[in-house]
This record gives sequence, C-alpha cells and structure tokens, in this order.
Amino acid sequence: MKIVPISILIPYFIDKNSLSLWMQKRVSNDELNGLLEFPGGKIENGETPITACCREVAEEVGVKLREKDLELFKLYPYDYGDKTVLLNVFLYDNSNGEFPHEMSHIIEENFESELKVPKANFRIIKDLKSYLV
Repeated sequence: MKIVPISILIPYFIDKNSLSLWMQKRVSNDELNGLLEFPGGKIENGETPITACCREVAEEVGVKLREKDLELFKLYPYDYGDKTVLLNVFLYDNSNGEFPHEMSHIIEENFESELKVPKANFRIIKDLKSYLV
C-alpha cells in the first residue's frame, strides 16, 4: 500500500477561552472545492515534515515561518483503500497576527454544523480543542 505523507499547519489563537483557527477556502476541481482547510501539502523527496510544512505555507499563504516556531501536534493516518495518507499536523500560535484575522474562525461546541470543513478535519479540531482550551 502506498503511503502519502502530508504536512499541514493549524494557526491558532486563544482569547478568553475561545479558540480561533485560521483556515483558507479550497479552490479545486473536486468535492472539496469551497471547503475551509488548513494550509499544507505533500512532503517532497528529501524534505522533513516540518520543512515541507513551512514551504507549503509560504507557497499557499505567503507567510514565512521558522521551524522552531512550529509544534508537532499529532500524526493522523487516513486509509483511502489504495493509499494511506499520513497527516503531520503542526501548530502555530498566531497571537501576533501573521495570518490575517479575517480568515480566523472561532470554534464553538457545535462547529461541525457551522464550519464547512472536510470531515477528516473534525477529529483533528476536536482533539485540538481538548489540547489547547
């Protein structure tokens, strides 16, 4: 089975016990078009997961990050039959506002019905809420 390693970044901000996550709208030709997602992408040959994360964020968002400012949160394997995606999830404290606040989304208890995110991200967001708040 093929393993596809991917790194994503979750820029977050905590204010008075509310959690805001920065997301971007996906533009693609598939069923995920228009959904909110975290910046990231495939890890290229010779890259570490954290290096790939920084590169993808710079390419997609134009924000240059230092590896030392990222925290590895968790690894999530997702089985898609013919392949397994190994998602490396990194966190970035966006308290200084490097990512524009207008693209931040406050995560409430019933975020599943409010946010239009890929279903695979529900588990990550729930885990993150438990970890950060």
